[in-house]
Amino acid sequence: MNNLIAERITELRKKKNMTQEDVARAIGVTNQAVSKWEAGINYPDVELIPRIASLFGVSVNYLFAGEEETSGVPADVMPELADDGKVRVFVFKGKRLLGKESPARDEWVNVNFEGDSIEVYGNVNTDDLTLRGGLTCHGDLNCRGDLIIGEGNMNGSVACEGDFLVRNGNINGSVDCRGDVHIAGDVGQNVSVGGDLGIGGNVGGNVACGGDLSINGVVGGGLSAEVDPTIGGRENDK
Repeated sequence: MNNLIAERITELRKKKNMTQEDVARAIGVTNQAVSKWEAGINYPDVELIPRIASLFGVSVNYLFAGEEETSGVPADVMPELADDGKVRVFVFKGKRLLGKESPARDEWVNVNFEGDSIEVYGNVNTDDLTLRGGLTCHGDLNCRGDLIIGEGNMNGSVACEGDFLVRNGNINGSVDCRGDVHIAGDVGQNVSVGGDLGIGGNVGGNVACGGDLSINGVVGGGLSAEVDPTIGGRENDK
C-alpha cells in the first residue's frame, strides 16, 4: 500500500472536517473501506482515485506524489469514471502523473488490447494496435505499425507508418499515414496519406493522397491526389 496516499486521504479528510462516513458516502464505498485506506491496509480502486481527488479539490498527482504538478492532470478536468468495462490508461513517469503532452514521441509504450475498449489520458505510442472495441485518446496517437479500431474518437492527431482503419469515429486533429486510411467519420485537420484514402465524413483541412481517394463529405482546404478523387459521391477534377 502506498502510505503516502493513506496519509493524504487522512490529512485532506480532516482539513475538510469530514468523517470517514462522510467520505464513504460521497465516494460510494463503505466506511470500512475508507478506514482500511487510511490505515494503509487496502488501496483504493483506480477508478476511485479521480473521484477522491475531486472530493478534496486536489490533483490526482497530489494523492500519489504529495505535491501539486502543473504538468499533471488536475482533478477538476478529470471526468467522472463510469463502471463501463472500458480499460483506462493513466501514464506515470516515476511517481508523477503525466498530462496529455507526455510521454514524448520517442518514448514508446506498447498498449495492445484485442477486444477491449480503452481510454488514454496522454499520448499513445505503439508498434501495433488492434481494438475490436473503442479507443478514446485525449492526446496524440502514434503507431509504427497498423491501426485497426472498432470505434475511435481522438482529440489529438494520428501518425501511422502502416494502415489505419476506424470503423466508427472521428479524428479531431490531423492524420499522417504512409499506408491506406479508412475513417468512417470526420477529420478535423489536414490529411496526408501514402496509399488509398476513404473518409465517410468531412475533412477540415488539406488532403494529400498517393492512391485512390474517396471522401463522402466536403474538404475545407486544398486537395492533391494521384488519381481523380471522388468527393461527396461525385468525381472531381484534381
